[in-house]
Amino acid sequence: MVLGDIHLGAKQKMDTAPAKAHSDNDLDLKTFTALLSDIDQLISLKTISPNSLLVMGDSVDHFDGDRQTGTPSGRESQLRLTFSILLPTFKMPISYVFGNNDSLLGDYQQYFDIESTGHSAYEIAKNAGWSGGFSSISNDCQSTDVTFPCLNKNTESQMDGYYSEYLAKGLKLVVLNSVLFEASHPDTYHGNYYNGELNWFNKELADASKNRDSVLIAMHVPLGINLYNKTSFWEQDAYDDFTTTLNQYANEVIGILVAHTHNEEIRLFKDKNNHVIPIIFTAGLSTSHGNAPSFKYLTIHRDQNSKWILDSYKTYYYTNNQFNFLYDFTSTYCNGLSTIANCLDDYLTQKKLSSLLTIMNQFYTAGNPNNHSGAHDTDANDLIVN
Repeated sequence: MVLGDIHLGAKQKMDTAPAKAHSDNDLDLKTFTALLSDIDQLISLKTISPNSLLVMGDSVDHFDGDRQTGTPSGRESQLRLTFSILLPTFKMPISYVFGNNDSLLGDYQQYFDIESTGHSAYEIAKNAGWSGGFSSISNDCQSTDVTFPCLNKNTESQMDGYYSEYLAKGLKLVVLNSVLFEASHPDTYHGNYYNGELNWFNKELADASKNRDSVLIAMHVPLGINLYNKTSFWEQDAYDDFTTTLNQYANEVIGILVAHTHNEEIRLFKDKNNHVIPIIFTAGLSTSHGNAPSFKYLTIHRDQNSKWILDSYKTYYYTNNQFNFLYDFTSTYCNGLSTIANCLDDYLTQKKLSSLLTIMNQFYTAGNPNNHSGAHDTDANDLIVN
């Protein structure tokens, strides 16, 4: 199960079906707990049966996250509150991805702040009861009697906010801090990725290839084109280095999970051999971008060759004071006849990207009944990342 863009901290009640985007329309505490309670009810009723939860970052609201209007103590408070509420609500392992609003120094800043009492999302989570810091579990993959899921503690970066874990035997989750690669903020601390994160990423995928693992990648800021303003999300050098590694190990990667835009989007990474990797966006719980509150439920299985397959996902949206089913990916896009990757490959090879864009636009605001806007004036080729 995947949640994204919580943005907790608004003083006024959030409008769950706004007519348009508004940066002040973030989550208040009462609405946040109501949304989580309703998701937990779906689990209790066995409507969904997730094994784990991935939280895709941006827990701090836009007011507190902004460098001009917020403070380190305010951001720390919102992070601590988010972690403290998530932990007892969901009786399953929870992992966290760093978002651009989650730095104690402000939007798009460093992961670790030596001046603040909390220092980082990792330390705040750990002090809130998340035993692994990056995760609510602390199982070590290097232990002799390993229990899944488990963290690769020997390779994690507590200073820069990236890590990996095994969700199950042969299924590796690689979590990046993609805020470091964001294009429009060259003053943050670009450059570290050359000797740090992207070198680590290359080694994580090389090890996965050696061990014949399947890999899911998770990051907050996506790669590719921002459909809102038609600019690149990432700085070009970081993009080039990342995609070089991804091309090299594309056969191991079964999907890339992203957030950040708050919208219900899809992209496809096409490698040098035209192999397709799905890039799956999870729309936000906060509705500040004009979306309805939403989350995703992914289905995945291991085939007879021990390779993990990302079958499909179901998107749920909040309307009439409860979460309701919005759509299933393969049923909607491919008549239920394929996996996500094979479905997107068919759109690419059959030159049907305009049809893919048309369907995506139907769900762009995650079912918001008061806002039917889509990614208009978009070239369907912008859905391709390569």
